Amino acid sequence: MALIVVLGFLSLMVLMAVAFVMHARMERMVAGATLEAMRGRQLLRTAVNAAMNDYSTYLWEEKLVVPSRMEDEMFVSEAPVPSVDINRTIDQDGVQLLVGEVLDWIPRKYTNAPYNAITQVPKQAEWILVRENPASSQSRILGRYAYVCFDMSGGMDANLIARSEGVAAQDVRASTNRTRYSVRDVPMGSLPETADANEFKRLRKGWKGFDSFQSVIKLTDGEIVDGNESVTLNSLRWQEERKEIYGAGLSSNLVSDLMPFSLSAYRGGRYDPIRGWTEPVAMNEATEWEALLAPFDSQFYHGLGSWINKAIYDYTHESQVPMGTDYPSPKNVPMFNEVAINYEFLAPGPGNPDYQLKLNLALEFWYPFPSRDNDSAGSFTVAAPAVGCGTAPDGPGDIWVELFLQAGGATISILPSRSTPPTPAVLSVDGEWQPEGKPHKPTPEKFEIVVPLRIPPSMTNIVATMPNITLTVVAGTLQQPLYLIGPGGNADMLPGGPPNPFSFAGAQGLAAGSASPTNSYAVTDPRMNHLQGAWVMETPPSLGSMNNWYTSPVKLQTAGMSDTAVQNEGLCMYCRNGPMESPAELGFISNGKEWGTIDLCTPQGADLMAKLVTTNRYSEWQTKRVIYTNGTINPNTRSEHVLLSAFYDLPANEVPNQPSERFISATYGAATISEEIARDLAERILAETDVARVSVYERLGKIFQFGSDWARIQPMQQNKEFAQKGLNNNQRESLIRNTWGLFSPEDSLFTVVAVAQAIKEGPGGVGVWDPNDDQITGERRAVALVWRDPFKIGTTTLHHEMFIRMFRYLND
Repeated sequence: MALIVVLGFLSLMVLMAVAFVMHARMERMVAGATLEAMRGRQLLRTAVNAAMNDYSTYLWEEKLVVPSRMEDEMFVSEAPVPSVDINRTIDQDGVQLLVGEVLDWIPRKYTNAPYNAITQVPKQAEWILVRENPASSQSRILGRYAYVCFDMSGGMDANLIARSEGVAAQDVRASTNRTRYSVRDVPMGSLPETADANEFKRLRKGWKGFDSFQSVIKLTDGEIVDGNESVTLNSLRWQEERKEIYGAGLSSNLVSDLMPFSLSAYRGGRYDPIRGWTEPVAMNEATEWEALLAPFDSQFYHGLGSWINKAIYDYTHESQVPMGTDYPSPKNVPMFNEVAINYEFLAPGPGNPDYQLKLNLALEFWYPFPSRDNDSAGSFTVAAPAVGCGTAPDGPGDIWVELFLQAGGATISILPSRSTPPTPAVLSVDGEWQPEGKPHKPTPEKFEIVVPLRIPPSMTNIVATMPNITLTVVAGTLQQPLYLIGPGGNADMLPGGPPNPFSFAGAQGLAAGSASPTNSYAVTDPRMNHLQGAWVMETPPSLGSMNNWYTSPVKLQTAGMSDTAVQNEGLCMYCRNGPMESPAELGFISNGKEWGTIDLCTPQGADLMAKLVTTNRYSEWQTKRVIYTNGTINPNTRSEHVLLSAFYDLPANEVPNQPSERFISATYGAATISEEIARDLAERILAETDVARVSVYERLGKIFQFGSDWARIQPMQQNKEFAQKGLNNNQRESLIRNTWGLFSPEDSLFTVVAVAQAIKEGPGGVGVWDPNDDQITGERRAVALVWRDPFKIGTTTLHHEMFIRMFRYLND
């Protein structure tokens, strides 16, 4: 019995010992596995960091803002020194890097021809060894890694493709009236992966964002979790099965130009490789416009003048009248457009013992502001001028009429006299757009001003007995300006007075009771109506209709202008009456020439637009020195489809908030630009930024540094391709205004897929890889989405800023 008890205790002790040994072994195995897993994660982080550094260094050496060749877009790991590394591809070890979940993060263009990444990457990606001493080929091997980088810059963020009433409805700039006011409002019908754009938008309506390419492709009806929905925090965002919905908006095998994330940065105006970014200039009350516009001096008539500050003030402030009337103000007020005079010779009659001159002064105004923003500018008036007459060359009154009487071959001088109270005392003028954009008459249409003819006393009795007395008018002269008066002061001016008085032709031999022909002048550009030289004879008068120089443009040549000047610029004008939404609105400011405005589609224009920012953006920049955003398109992208989507279906309106019924027939008549023009834009931008055609050292000068730099391409310039296709200057510049904020050259992302293996060397040769001697103890994989600033930043040691936008370990 005692033996049995002893044996039992011995058996129990043996079992406990075995259990202890097994537990200790398991702990050692777990510890070893944990150690290898930790080593694997460390090696994987090394792999991702190395991929970021290698790719960034490569792009900088090649001076590439956007990769343009296959080897640039699909960049694989390469053993740097064959004598130190093993010069072996991952395919030789049977590692397939692009399988499973990782495909959810790779644009489909890389899995299709000509890239064929699934099969080609393993054949090209080489292992890079991690050693205790990287410089020594005899140093102990700790592990190895390989990677591939896929360029994603220039793609289009699928999160931000929608109409304004969709995800963009809450845009902070909702008060704006730019037609395409948000980077989120971009058509996608021209993208190759689009099966049904409307279906795509319908299915994703209200969603906050996509998590991956998989979620872009396989749209589901999962509920979003944004804190506003009655769902738990653990609710699935997507259905587990991720089934593709019948009638999906995308072709799942063609998702090439879309991406689920995007990121770009704004750091300043122009980039300098030595000094970095230039400081932007805010568009506010302190802006020194005369100095900023100095590079445009050659565009201005007689050079740039200080009046430009007043003109821009008028454009950016809510005042109902301009600061002055002696410069080309953009303020939306009715403008003197035509003035017509004729004379009537009135004989004495009941209650009127004297001969009289009746001067009929008719005025026409033009309000070429078709935007709904400029509706209801208010009511304006013109006070009747005082008229004087006599045989002397000048005399009292705002208008002086030099005249004399003739009878029986004798000339009878007239003493200076002034008009009686006119009828009416004022004319009323509405600041309203007229049908077809035509000029309009005031109410009433004209002044009727009567002036008694004072005959010298010595001639009074003689004249009374003379038959067939006639009146000869030598000339009528506007000695003082006429002003259109609005709320707050003078709104516009008809020039008069020295040194070159505005003179009207006279009339000879008017019999009593007869009237002279109407003598009319029209201005060749209502913005320039303060200059007497801008007025030309209008024969016949065209009051209430378009001027003769418009209906018969050849007449502009008599005024020293091109007969296509008006057509080239466009008839429509605009005034913001508030802060500019973008520097592109400077294109509405006159350059002091008839039908001429600041030309932005020039190198000087591109530099100016890159320099200027809105007050809000400048304030944010001052605080952070960098502004991050998403949803932009890189203007240097090599994807024609993305560029085409940016311009496709873009409105062809001349001014903001211009309804189609207010289009002028002489302009490009369609409501949107044609697909031909959109495609021309995309193709010419691609050609302009094709760095493959220039040397490495010329590439940084070839690319667009700023989002609106594409506007300098040749077809956008005056009298070039787009002008020949019917787009006037207003419409060409509207392409800049309506896409402002959509483009950013710093929209630069790439995807890193990496694999890392921990290695335990065998007893054989240390530092020499031997698959029969060395043991792979662990493997980890990951995918990372990385943002890289394509431009170096800093003041002393310049570098490319990078950070990981998304990181995910893979279990495949």
